[in-house]
Amino acid sequence: MGVEFDPERVATLPLLDVPGLTQPVRVGDVATVRRGMQQAGELVALRRQSGGSAVGTRQPNANALDLLGAIKQTISKNGQPPRASGTQILLLDDQTQVTREAVHIMESNAVIGLLLVLLISWLFLSLRVALLVSLGIPFAMAGTFWALSDWGTR
Repeated sequence: MGVEFDPERVATLPLLDVPGLTQPVRVGDVATVRRGMQQAGELVALRRQSGGSAVGTRQPNANALDLLGAIKQTISKNGQPPRASGTQILLLDDQTQVTREAVHIMESNAVIGLLLVLLISWLFLSLRVALLVSLGIPFAMAGTFWALSDWGTR
């Protein structure tokens, strides 16, 4: 880790090298760099080394899993500044694992529920009716979600 006292030099340090841009994103592009003293309002440390933090939030209609994938891809491909700068970009609080587990549980519950509907319909009705009911449920749910998504945009 290096120590830099010149604010103009700190402002020119690269943070991200975004594809499509002719120059990398620098500290001065996203922050005002000044020399001075100020009482820290929040202390950030990782592995006994001080650092800075940035919090990213998604837009209401954005997919959290896609967003995190794009962030990880940007950090791994383009996001690490040169080692000479002494800086490092880390993703610390990945909350998408809980989302992935919830989606997996929901998918398995849907399959189990559909199989139970098929079995019970077959026991009390006929196989033909059970198959039609089991095929109708996913279509009815898809139509419901489609209608609700269209209704929410108006």
